[in-house]
Amino acid sequence: LPHTTPLPLMHWQLLAPNPAISKCVFFDVAFPVRQIMKHIDGKSTQIEQRDLNKSAVNGSLLTSMTIRCNQLFPSHWHITVDNQNGITCGDVFEALYNALNEPISYAELERFVSEKERIDVENAFERRCEELGSSTRREGLKRIDLLQGRRIFAGLKLCRGEKMDTWELN
Repeated sequence: LPHTTPLPLMHWQLLAPNPAISKCVFFDVAFPVRQIMKHIDGKSTQIEQRDLNKSAVNGSLLTSMTIRCNQLFPSHWHITVDNQNGITCGDVFEALYNALNEPISYAELERFVSEKERIDVENAFERRCEELGSSTRREGLKRIDLLQGRRIFAGLKLCRGEKMDTWELN
């Protein structure tokens, strides 16, 4: 039989929720990583540092990865995660939080958001301001507002035909 190297498996925290698996995370990317909730066998608890320290990919040392957000953002907004000691789940969550909470310039808004979408983006911004408090308004629009309210992390999937270092946001 030919020898094949098995594909590394993404840690369950980074996968899309699956009813067949009795565990998942709830990560609203508008809130800091320390507020992630994990759900295991019907019980919800706040994520712990030991959970965040888990390797993002089991069976392989992954030191650099790119996360694509093709359905949401222009190609130059790929999210890069690097850790020479091996990327952890926490590294991925922090990179997502940081990238999506970057301010968006008026020029970027003009370039990437249609007039029709702009109302939904502004509504998402207003909802985020209501949820996070008055200081949020002063910070202005952020990339997260381009999600138009779709802020719950829904996992990553491996991009076909790529090395193990390119994943796509569900």
